[in-house]
Amino acid sequence: MSQNEYKPLLFTTTVRNPQRYKILLDVLLAFDGQILTNNIIDKIIFEFVARKLYVPLYVSRTPNLKEQLVFDDIRFSDKDTSEIIANSPQNHKEAGFDKGWASRFDTFYKFAMELGFVYYAMNKPIEISETGLKLIKSNEPEFSQLEQQVFLNAFVKYQRNNPFRRVKNTNKPLVLLLQTINELKKIYGNDCAGISRLEIPLILCWKDDNAVELAKRIKQIRDKYNFTPSNEYIYEICKKVLELSEKDEKRFKLTNIIYELPDEFIRKMRLKGFISLRGNGRFIDFNSLEIEKIQYVLKNYAIPSKIFQTTRDYYDYMKKVDINLISIEAKTIIAENEKERLFNKWTTSFELSELKDELKILCNLKSSSKNNVLRFISEPVRLEFLTALSIDFLHN
Repeated sequence: MSQNEYKPLLFTTTVRNPQRYKILLDVLLAFDGQILTNNIIDKIIFEFVARKLYVPLYVSRTPNLKEQLVFDDIRFSDKDTSEIIANSPQNHKEAGFDKGWASRFDTFYKFAMELGFVYYAMNKPIEISETGLKLIKSNEPEFSQLEQQVFLNAFVKYQRNNPFRRVKNTNKPLVLLLQTINELKKIYGNDCAGISRLEIPLILCWKDDNAVELAKRIKQIRDKYNFTPSNEYIYEICKKVLELSEKDEKRFKLTNIIYELPDEFIRKMRLKGFISLRGNGRFIDFNSLEIEKIQYVLKNYAIPSKIFQTTRDYYDYMKKVDINLISIEAKTIIAENEKERLFNKWTTSFELSELKDELKILCNLKSSSKNNVLRFISEPVRLEFLTALSIDFLHN
């Protein structure tokens, strides 16, 4: 696969929930500053498996181990962990790492390095950055707000053409999203609901950071189809943007570009607190509570992508802390009457049978919510929210 081509944005599928990185980094903290060797990797992997952060197939095929998965907060015993690792050879190879568990380690942490949280290489010291340490600190309840701020600090700088990826696309996805919404508001007025979920694939495939042209393309689509273009129509536009051949369609299928990648993108962008879902999840718009920060980002980060020659240079850029974005004192407070209004809105959106179905989905790892808002909410928060809705429903 050529490195000099346009590609749709795919962050990573290894860790689908970016919030888990604070747990992954917490595992790595005990080895901060140590020289990375296969022996150290073995110790990290042991902790990984013991804490059920990675569950190999061997576990689900072994009854006495599978039944322990119900208790997320209880570790596997050292004996069970050793058994699982011994019976789970990894047929996996990453550049610079031995085949097997060493390469699996790299897949776990590579995106964290791309975001500037940690830097590592074989036979070099493991280095957890200041932002990585702040993300670990967000595990503590009193510093939970740091998680959102750390991800924001990373993603306002994150750019497509970095040494970890080497694609031709030259933009910062979060900044391009914010710029495009801003341009659409110039066209349609401040009451514009933002960008449609059906238009998100254009963000993921766009070649450069020209948000003005992107907004014009979206307007052309809306003028022709309003907000209901067919998936095939959007896919054809994306193929032209990416300059895909018929052969390339096997790599970048319609289901990937139209459904899977936008879902992953929205999930990651919501971590920053800058966007809100509107119209029952059909639109992505500015979070009105963060307008001041959004304007700061548009003013200071809507600049051309930089060129980095090495992964180390890029990491050094990504790890820097913008004190305007990371401050443990910053805390969003929503008025009680606003909370009540939002909650009441949700209580009228479901029937009891629908609430039961959503709760059942949370109990089944193989199923996922089809609700355009709920599916972007983390499972623990979603469970708490659905439980509160159910209780209110039964009381009324």
